[in-house]
Amino acid sequence: MPSTTATDQPRPFLTLDEVAAMLSCTRQFLETRIADGEIAVFRPSARMIRIRRTELERWIASFTHGANAQP
Repeated sequence: MPSTTATDQPRPFLTLDEVAAMLSCTRQFLETRIADGEIAVFRPSARMIRIRRTELERWIASFTHGANAQP
């Protein structure tokens, strides 16, 4: 499933599999980060988990270091 909408806007929510593919990590790695409270998720049902794109970007930025890193 593509991570953009029909109007080429980035979708606001991503599945764990989509995020894992984007980050080249496992779904289990993400589930551990979620369980530890590092990544906030949207759970519309007991089995469905979605990560808001802005939350993912915030989490990634929290680990970004270097001259151009955001505070």
